[in-house]
Amino acid sequence: MRKLPSNCVDMFFADPPYNLDKDYASYSDDKKDHKYLLWTESWLEEAIRLLSPNGSMFILNIPKWAVKHARYLSENGLFLVDWIVWDESGGPRGKLLPSHYALLWFSKSRNYKFMDSTRELRTASSSFCSRNSCKRNRNKMGIDDTIPLTDLWSDVHRIKHRNRKVKGHPCQLPEMLLERLIRLTTEETDLVLDPFVGTGTTTAVANRLKRRYIGIDIDKYYVDIAQKRLQLSDEKELHRLFDDTQEQIADSLFFDSSKEKITKKHIQESLKELAIHIGRVPKPEDLASASIKLTKEDVLTRFDNWNDAVYAARIYLKNKNGN
Repeated sequence: MRKLPSNCVDMFFADPPYNLDKDYASYSDDKKDHKYLLWTESWLEEAIRLLSPNGSMFILNIPKWAVKHARYLSENGLFLVDWIVWDESGGPRGKLLPSHYALLWFSKSRNYKFMDSTRELRTASSSFCSRNSCKRNRNKMGIDDTIPLTDLWSDVHRIKHRNRKVKGHPCQLPEMLLERLIRLTTEETDLVLDPFVGTGTTTAVANRLKRRYIGIDIDKYYVDIAQKRLQLSDEKELHRLFDDTQEQIADSLFFDSSKEKITKKHIQESLKELAIHIGRVPKPEDLASASIKLTKEDVLTRFDNWNDAVYAARIYLKNKNGN
């Protein structure tokens, strides 16, 4: 991004890794919190430079990080247009688990470009049947099944992978989400940039809507599928492309010839097992005599301090002892 001229991007969209220890082929998604924030601020700084005076910036993340992003962007002179809640409704029933993402909308001024059209400011009403046959019947009868668009988006649904055994890209986005953002804030020939383009949803939609686009990704597998996706229009060919490329990505995710990947979850589980064995919260010196293959250096590469690493073990012992 540093090679691009300032103020050249009309819409900047970023869906970065969320630091949740997801499986990316060429990226470690379990950084220490402060290192993750430093990393995000490095590309946000470039995003601010590239954004045009009346352009829009969209950052998608979980609320924990979105709060930090919003503060950084506000402190660096950007204007918060809206905080959109994307309710993707993907969590299990009966449990209080996170089921929404924060979609930040920022601009350099209040004079941001906004395509104020009736079609784009309305969305499907949940009061109507959502089957395609129902929609066709309502269209024939001239029934308006839409409601005004708000900043709570529950009509955009996450992608369900056809092959559940293959993870592919951990965070593929639905085209409907990008189409809405692009139509709302850009015109034909405007420039859209996505620095975490992944499998190419942003560039594919921008291309279809006759916008110029730039897609960037660190992983060659995702770049390959994003480029091929631009050449295809047939739905069956797209599914075949996803399946073939997901198999390649899965191979790279599950095979590491150098050493086993040490994740935060692995460390927490190992320390909990050690706590069960010794009957107390482990100390760094306990690692030397333990059967687990873990060093203090391994722990502190993933956690800011030892107390954070043994937190799960401490809670387990507390619950077990009824304290």
